[in-house]
Amino acid sequence: MAGPLVVWLLVGVVVGSAVFDWWMGGAIRDFQLRVAQFELGRGPEPSLAALMADARQSGLVRAATWGGLVSAAGWLTIAWMRMKT
Repeated sequence: MAGPLVVWLLVGVVVGSAVFDWWMGGAIRDFQLRVAQFELGRGPEPSLAALMADARQSGLVRAATWGGLVSAAGWLTIAWMRMKT
Protein backbone atom coordinates (compact mmCIF):
# COMPACT_ATOMS: atom_id res chain seq x y z
CA MET A 1 0.00 0.00 0.00
CA ALA A 2 2.84 2.40 -0.75
CA GLY A 3 0.82 4.04 -3.54
CA PRO A 4 -1.04 6.63 -1.42
CA LEU A 5 2.13 7.43 0.53
CA VAL A 6 4.00 8.17 -2.69
CA VAL A 7 1.11 10.31 -3.94
CA TRP A 8 1.20 12.41 -0.76
CA LEU A 9 4.96 12.75 -1.06
CA LEU A 10 4.54 14.03 -4.62
CA VAL A 11 1.79 16.42 -3.50
CA GLY A 12 4.18 17.75 -0.84
CA VAL A 13 6.90 18.27 -3.46
CA VAL A 14 4.48 20.15 -5.73
CA VAL A 15 3.31 22.35 -2.85
CA GLY A 16 6.91 23.04 -1.83
CA SER A 17 7.83 23.97 -5.39
CA ALA A 18 4.84 26.30 -5.67
CA VAL A 19 5.68 28.00 -2.37
CA PHE A 20 9.31 28.47 -3.43
CA ASP A 21 8.27 29.91 -6.79
CA TRP A 22 5.80 32.28 -5.12
CA TRP A 23 8.45 33.43 -2.63
CA MET A 24 11.08 34.08 -5.31
CA GLY A 25 8.52 35.99 -7.38
CA GLY A 26 7.91 38.23 -4.39
CA ALA A 27 11.65 38.80 -4.04
CA ILE A 28 11.87 39.85 -7.68
CA ARG A 29 9.02 42.33 -7.20
CA ASP A 30 10.75 43.67 -4.08
CA PHE A 31 13.98 44.15 -6.06
CA GLN A 32 12.11 46.01 -8.80
CA LEU A 33 10.56 48.28 -6.19
CA ARG A 34 13.97 49.00 -4.66
CA VAL A 35 15.44 49.77 -8.10
CA ALA A 36 12.60 52.21 -8.77
CA GLN A 37 13.15 53.89 -5.40
CA PHE A 38 16.89 54.14 -6.12
CA GLU A 39 16.24 55.68 -9.54
CA LEU A 40 13.98 58.26 -7.89
CA GLY A 41 16.71 59.08 -5.38
CA ARG A 42 14.76 57.65 -2.45
CA GLY A 43 16.97 54.81 -1.36
CA PRO A 44 20.32 53.06 -1.68
CA GLU A 45 21.29 51.05 -4.75
CA PRO A 46 19.96 47.50 -4.26
CA SER A 47 22.12 44.41 -4.68
CA LEU A 48 20.40 41.66 -6.66
CA ALA A 49 22.87 39.01 -5.49
CA ALA A 50 22.34 39.78 -1.80
CA LEU A 51 18.57 40.02 -2.13
CA MET A 52 18.32 36.72 -4.04
CA ALA A 53 20.64 34.93 -1.60
CA ASP A 54 18.39 35.94 1.30
CA ALA A 55 15.24 35.09 -0.65
CA ARG A 56 16.59 31.70 -1.70
CA GLN A 57 17.47 30.75 1.87
CA SER A 58 14.16 31.82 3.38
CA GLY A 59 12.25 30.42 0.39
CA LEU A 60 13.82 27.00 0.83
CA VAL A 61 12.90 26.96 4.51
CA ARG A 62 9.29 27.93 3.77
CA ALA A 63 8.99 25.48 0.87
CA ALA A 64 10.38 22.59 2.90
CA THR A 65 8.11 23.44 5.83
CA TRP A 66 4.91 23.60 3.76
CA GLY A 67 5.80 20.57 1.64
CA GLY A 68 6.60 18.57 4.77
CA LEU A 69 3.42 19.64 6.52
CA VAL A 70 1.25 18.68 3.56
CA SER A 71 2.97 15.29 3.19
CA ALA A 72 2.76 14.62 6.92
CA ALA A 73 -0.94 15.53 7.00
CA GLY A 74 -1.60 13.12 4.14
CA TRP A 75 0.35 10.32 5.77
CA LEU A 76 -1.39 10.88 9.11
CA THR A 77 -4.75 10.80 7.36
CA ILE A 78 -3.85 7.49 5.70
CA ALA A 79 -2.72 6.03 9.04
CA TRP A 80 -5.89 7.24 10.75
CA MET A 81 -8.10 5.75 8.03
CA ARG A 82 -6.26 2.42 8.25
CA MET A 83 -6.85 2.31 12.02
CA LYS A 84 -10.57 2.86 11.51
CA THR A 85 -10.91 -0.12 9.15
